[in-house]
Amino acid sequence: MGYAFISYSKKNLEDALALRSLLSNRGIETWMAPGDIPVGSNYAGVITRAIREADCMVLLLTDESQNSNMVDKEVDRALTYRKPLFPIALNDLTLNDNFELYLCNQQILPVRQISHNNKALLDLVEQIARITDTPTEPAIHEEVTGQFAGQRVLIYSAAAKKFASARLDLDKAPVCCSTDRQEAWEIFHVTVDEEGWASFMACNKCYLTVSLDLDKALPPVRAAAPESLSWEKFKIYKTNRGFAIKAKCNRKWVSSRIDWENSPLLASRALPDTWELFDIRSV
Repeated sequence: MGYAFISYSKKNLEDALALRSLLSNRGIETWMAPGDIPVGSNYAGVITRAIREADCMVLLLTDESQNSNMVDKEVDRALTYRKPLFPIALNDLTLNDNFELYLCNQQILPVRQISHNNKALLDLVEQIARITDTPTEPAIHEEVTGQFAGQRVLIYSAAAKKFASARLDLDKAPVCCSTDRQEAWEIFHVTVDEEGWASFMACNKCYLTVSLDLDKALPPVRAAAPESLSWEKFKIYKTNRGFAIKAKCNRKWVSSRIDWENSPLLASRALPDTWELFDIRSV
């Protein structure tokens, strides 16, 4: 599987990060400066190699990027190496002389903002996925719930790069964490019933679905007193990219209710079927 090089002006960093997140949601690997440049390396040389080895370039086209010497050089290199170029134009703009030449044979996609609700943008993402040889969906190999029975595990989000409880209320829950409180995490004890369904109980005696909406979830959902200890049973599946966790009561993947605008997820094209992959580590 290859990757897409993202070219942008640093003045449009927020939009570039949103674009990277959109591509990552689809499972597409990306390369973007300066974060992917190793410390102490030759800046120009690393960027040149990254463009040469990329499967394509995604250009965030703005007035600022047209006036960026670095973006100009990156686009020139991409065309020299005959890389597929996908320009995404934010708002209305007029091409300057350089970019009129660079993009004379390119189809420019105009968008008002980088959003997963834009069908044309999602179609472009699918085209990029094909060029980078990104699988349409993470392939599920087998159900492996039983192998975690009786274990204490960490559940780490492969997409969001956070542990499952990374946003846990630290003032109320005893958790294990690094010196950076943003990397708080929690240990879950896994029990598996006679029917092969797993339950995850955390160190603070709350369950993985502590925020489950009991009014909307289909049974069976068990709840202690108070209802904040509600919980659900799951099946764990091994995929080609990690583990997927699916709930019993509402038949959805664990991340199906995550905020799409703010969370980088691996997902199918159908929003109700969105899901996230995890690294489940025994401790």
